[in-house]
Amino acid sequence: MVGGGIAGICASISAARQGSTVTLIEARNTLGGRIGEEVRLPFDLPGACNSSFPRESGLLDEIFLKLIKFNTEGTHAGQSRVFSSILNSEPRINLLPGVRTIEVNLNEKKDRIESCLGLCQSTGERHLFKSQYFIDCTGTGNLSQLAKAPGETGADLGDAVSTSEHPYFQRTATLLHIVRKENSVSFSCPDWVRVKWEDNQLDARVDWLESLNHSLVGYHHLEWISPRHTKLPTADEIAWSAWDYLKNRSPLKETVSHLAIERVSPILFQQGAFRGLGDYTMCEQDMVEGKKFFDSIAVGRSALDGKRAMLCSNRGKMALAQPFEIPLRSLYSSKIRNLLWAGEHASASFDAAPSLGHPPTAAQMGVAAGHCAAHCITKKRLPRTIAKKGHIEDFQKSLELVNHRTALALFKNEHDLVRLSKVGASSTWTDKDILSLTNSNGPVVDSCLIQFPITEDSLDGIKVFLTCENPCNLEARLLCGSSFDSNLPGECLDACTQKIDNPGSHEITLSLKIQINKVGWHFLELRANEKFSIMEVENPPVGVKISYPKNSASPGAANSYCKYLGKPSNKFPVSYGPLIQVLPPQKPYLPTGVTQEPCRPSNLPNLWTSKPTDFKYPEFLEFTWNSQVEVSRITLNFDASYDLLFPAQPSSVGSPHIPSIVKDYRIYGLSPQGKSELLLEVTNNFLPFKEHIFDPICITGLELEILSTNGLDRAQIYRLCAFE
Repeated sequence: MVGGGIAGICASISAARQGSTVTLIEARNTLGGRIGEEVRLPFDLPGACNSSFPRESGLLDEIFLKLIKFNTEGTHAGQSRVFSSILNSEPRINLLPGVRTIEVNLNEKKDRIESCLGLCQSTGERHLFKSQYFIDCTGTGNLSQLAKAPGETGADLGDAVSTSEHPYFQRTATLLHIVRKENSVSFSCPDWVRVKWEDNQLDARVDWLESLNHSLVGYHHLEWISPRHTKLPTADEIAWSAWDYLKNRSPLKETVSHLAIERVSPILFQQGAFRGLGDYTMCEQDMVEGKKFFDSIAVGRSALDGKRAMLCSNRGKMALAQPFEIPLRSLYSSKIRNLLWAGEHASASFDAAPSLGHPPTAAQMGVAAGHCAAHCITKKRLPRTIAKKGHIEDFQKSLELVNHRTALALFKNEHDLVRLSKVGASSTWTDKDILSLTNSNGPVVDSCLIQFPITEDSLDGIKVFLTCENPCNLEARLLCGSSFDSNLPGECLDACTQKIDNPGSHEITLSLKIQINKVGWHFLELRANEKFSIMEVENPPVGVKISYPKNSASPGAANSYCKYLGKPSNKFPVSYGPLIQVLPPQKPYLPTGVTQEPCRPSNLPNLWTSKPTDFKYPEFLEFTWNSQVEVSRITLNFDASYDLLFPAQPSSVGSPHIPSIVKDYRIYGLSPQGKSELLLEVTNNFLPFKEHIFDPICITGLELEILSTNGLDRAQIYRLCAFE
């Protein structure tokens, strides 16, 4: 494994947990790659995808929940420490930081890597690494280029359209640290700085000004956009040219007189490096259209780069309607048989590659690549064979069983015994329970979009709680989910108007009477001729969401699919939603949801939710079978609040845990003789996916007893699966 960014970390853990011995080589002494100490690109950016529940499940979720828990200081150094702790806790992983790969040795046919040579940059020692499989997670394709794997750099070779759309520009970024001094500090630009900040592209200059507007002191990214095939300025040149402008020629020169640059990162981050050639080359059209692949092994959700897109912000990026699938055929070399990739240097076109460098997307590719290498060793087959029909199904199932999402379609596991059981619960959330949640007025706006689930065959009205400063006319439109993607508003089903004569707080019932042809997400769009504020609740039931109009200051990418943007949480991990009630009451949180296929929301919440409780008495789920079954493995999927994105940079958060995840629980088995026996007890859990393996037992029933959560006043469970 070469590359200690998030893709390499995920690939290493994924392979190790499948039984392989892994050596992870990282050229730097700190882990994290582009989200690490020396580069600090954002881990994620809001508004890049229209999915209501964009966050990944599986290994990436586990890693970042551990970051929240153990990086209490919220720093990049703390993040690197936690990454090291996670890797060192895996007994099959050998971590070697500070080792740069300098040479690759191929077999006689030049179609297989036999070994690679690494140089320890602190001691000068050389290390020879031999392995059955090599995974390139460098982000630049360094290992692949040393192996002379087929690929290309820059615009797609022979593609006139690509060349015309991206004719002559290259983008690069560096990082600087600004501090405040007691006295005024002058600055004179040295002669060896051969560029002027004013010659940079306008978007890059505006991006930096917005960063300074957020905070003058601290870390800032500087981007440089220049014609292709010209010599790029160094990191120092970019930093000092920008500083020269700011200190000596900008309107802010008096404001920044006491500021100085403390540090310039020597790492110059550049996009548009090597891209390998696999058996399939992903293109922009695949992502825009949401193309389905028979060999899909990961789901990405990053925005697309426009011709003027930035590296460190959403400026110039275009949001996609939905996440996109990534085929296994794009993750291995068409020539070097034991070489796999994870990240933007995988097999993709010039337009599509930057989206694969999005850290969460690259991480999902890393999980799949690591799992594939281990799977190939176990099955004694090549990645190309695994990617074929008749073999790929077994590999996809293996990934899904560790809570990794392989495709947009739901995964069906015919071996799950719970599907055949009868389920009951201690209590179930009802429409009136939302009134018990903490509430407050939301932003003052003139329009908003509310999302909620419909499970019944009719709708008579929607009760909305709002406050208005002046009398107003409120217009309401009821929309169904789009046929293309249920997470997007589609056809208008009904509309009404409501006159509000008096300012103040109001409880309004909108008369919207329709027959429901298709259950799933529905949307209520509200508009008024005067400003109003929707009453919001903290931690609403899953799927009850609110979005507000985008404006020029909104952080999201350009979005042609929806003009609203979900409200970001200002005290992570608390989420917010509208205080509404649907008439007649809907039933989206029944215990039968636990026996269905999804482990996360799809077109419905797909989970059981209990009534609000203080857990003085446990909440529970009961599963019974008509005849005895043999069980040796149980998996649990708790609610990890998939609508919340993790912070873009390491930071101290309000709570070190996701409050909706179950903390303490017990599982009992009911013997054929009717005796209840405690099978296992778990305390202090903070992870959304748990797997329990034990000696086979024969039972006629199971009971999951929830004793507490990590803060939420109700139990929320997506799936409980039982296997022989």
